[in-house]
Amino acid sequence: SMGLLLLCLFPSVTHKAAERSDDRLKPLISTGMYALCRHPGVIAMGLCCVCLYLLCPTASMGMLCILDMVLDLIYVKWQDVYIFPFTISDYEGYKKTTPFLIPTIGSISRFFNSPSER
Repeated sequence: SMGLLLLCLFPSVTHKAAERSDDRLKPLISTGMYALCRHPGVIAMGLCCVCLYLLCPTASMGMLCILDMVLDLIYVKWQDVYIFPFTISDYEGYKKTTPFLIPTIGSISRFFNSPSER
């Protein structure tokens, strides 16, 4: 699950098109994990929390994991509404074709057919 989380996060930080952008808006990444859903890190983070709880199954770890997942959901919703539409080019078009959190059959198909940037 940690590997999946890193796979979700590092392409967005190190995307090569970001270096070529003369625009003040960042280019959109719509291949690889970002073809599945708009926030694939949430699923990976949830799996990390479940694994942490399974490693240390205490009440406090369970509460920490639940709190972490809830805060992560609030954060990505805030990004989706207030940050990304103003900082990423063509984010509204991306929202029309890519689900928010749960991958669909179409997005899974796009994931497998996207270039090998996974």
